[in-house]
Amino acid sequence: MAVKKKQDDKESSSYQLRFEAEKKVTRSAGKTSTLKKQDLDKLVHELQVHQVELEMQNEELRRTQEELDASKQRYFELYDVAPVGYFSISEKGIILEANLTGANLFGAVPRDMRSQPFTRFIFKEDQDIYYLHRQQLLKTLLPQVCEMRMVRKDGSLFWIQIQATVAQNATSGKPVCLATMSDITRQKQAEDQRHIALEKYRVLFESFPLGIAITDAAGNIVEANKESERLLGLTRDEHLQRRYDGPEWRIIRPDGTPMLPDEYASVRALRENRRIENVEMGIVKRGNEIIWINVTAEPILLKDFGVAITYSDITERKLAAEAIRASEERFRNMANLLPQAVFETDKDGKLTFLNRQGFKMFGYSQADVAAGVSNSELIIPEDRERAANNIKQRLIDEEFPSQEYTAIRKDGSKFPAAIYTTPVILNSEYAGLRGMIID
Repeated sequence: MAVKKKQDDKESSSYQLRFEAEKKVTRSAGKTSTLKKQDLDKLVHELQVHQVELEMQNEELRRTQEELDASKQRYFELYDVAPVGYFSISEKGIILEANLTGANLFGAVPRDMRSQPFTRFIFKEDQDIYYLHRQQLLKTLLPQVCEMRMVRKDGSLFWIQIQATVAQNATSGKPVCLATMSDITRQKQAEDQRHIALEKYRVLFESFPLGIAITDAAGNIVEANKESERLLGLTRDEHLQRRYDGPEWRIIRPDGTPMLPDEYASVRALRENRRIENVEMGIVKRGNEIIWINVTAEPILLKDFGVAITYSDITERKLAAEAIRASEERFRNMANLLPQAVFETDKDGKLTFLNRQGFKMFGYSQADVAAGVSNSELIIPEDRERAANNIKQRLIDEEFPSQEYTAIRKDGSKFPAAIYTTPVILNSEYAGLRGMIID
């Protein structure tokens, strides 16, 4: 209506201008001969001014038309080919308008969408989501957002996010829903994949056979798995109330002395910004029970995270190793009391132990044994092949008797000797010999 009124005003102005011009020409008709030159010049000037005015009006009309065309083009670009779908939906849920982008979301054109119930395009299982969204929108008259699945013209499903507001229809005065819609299918698929990955991580994290604890950049423990809780005798809440370098930890070195926080693998990893491996420590639990663990700590290169700490329970292994060391110590103490030479070798035949009588009998020192004396060097070269064959036979026959050889001392002197040997088997594999030598 405003455009038509403006056009009518322009036509009326042009008509009035024409009328005035014709009237002036008529008044001067027949009187030209009597007009003075001054009046003629004035009339010509007025006509020229009027002509310029007309040209300026035409130019203004042309610019107005160009601006109108440009405005239409901008409207098309902003509305029809906008990166999101625009929909106007009546109070009763009927689609009034849809832009090209919105129609394309459904594999349709705008005319296919107009006058259709919007619910026709909603996936059946998500109808209630839209109902609640619309109910809240009309009730509060505040902008509302929801996500739901829609059905394309070909029957395929996709996810959209709707952001809707309420406006008033300029013609009917009734409320109308103005909605923008974005295809978020890829985001939803990525979110689903992230949830799957997080679930896999959670299962792996909780079922991992090693204890795991994660700290933030400030040193607070923010996550710990079930094995960590079991090993340390702490609940999840107790874990999350501690710092990895907190004073409540009672940690000892392998020799039993207190370990300082600066020596903790986690503290060193954060301080030195590198992976720290195989730090052995003992943790004193409730009731003064000690658990021995082997710790690896590594900085986490993510914002607000600090260190990932993994630790394995080596208590049984350490106790077993201590028992073996104690047993070996008893063996060595007893061996040193015997009047015979007692020796041990590794699988390659190198001496790993010789008792006091052995050092005395053969004239070797601790330094000689440490440098690598072979058991074959204890007998003369002529007897060595026979001794090697006897060792092989001893591996087969547990009742294989002792053998007599000619022994040779470090200084080259010789003496007859009876040698008793028994193989050392560890984890079902040959690990060396243990034996006794009698002069």
